[in-house]
Amino acid sequence: MIAVRRPSLWPAACLGAVSFVCLDLGYTAASELRGLSYDPLFWGAVGLIAGPAIGWSTSAAFDAGPFLSATGSSLIAGVALTDAFYGLTVVADTTVPCTGRSPAWRG
Repeated sequence: MIAVRRPSLWPAACLGAVSFVCLDLGYTAASELRGLSYDPLFWGAVGLIAGPAIGWSTSAAFDAGPFLSATGSSLIAGVALTDAFYGLTVVADTTVPCTGRSPAWRG
């Protein structure tokens, strides 16, 4: 939404925090509906810290100035690479690899 609306940098930072916290609260509500317990405090705090940076960088990535555009794009790419590294190292240790076959497949 920030990329579509293209607000200025400071409103984009606020919208980034709000959207991250709302996503976390939505995940909490969906978990409760499925009968799962989920405490949103940790990720809500992360959203208040990381959300403004992501909102700011998204707005900056679409800026006409080359410095802001490069800075915003680099921050978003850094977050994506960090998340990929985390997924390949930490999450991979606790997840069964996908074989491309359904669990019902026998062979």
